[in-house]
Amino acid sequence: MQEKKIKHGKHPNSLKNLKLGGNKLRYEQPKKRRSISLTDEGWDKCRQLSKQNFGLSVSEFMEQLGRGEIDLEALQKAMSKPNSATAK
Repeated sequence: MQEKKIKHGKHPNSLKNLKLGGNKLRYEQPKKRRSISLTDEGWDKCRQLSKQNFGLSVSEFMEQLGRGEIDLEALQKAMSKPNSATAK
């Protein structure tokens, strides 16, 4: 029996998962795509630190850090943990 070919992005399950109207704004303005330059090691450690210690994406971690919402003492403690993202 031949399977019916469905065009890319037209599968009923994909369409069901779409959020119409986009995500709600968490802040008073929408986020914009930005660019930063990091070494692979710096990026990997930033990803680990944000996810493992704060449960955030790097984007949200940077947003909260920039807004002063990340407790810098907690950040410093997370960075000094033996199994933290900064341990070598």
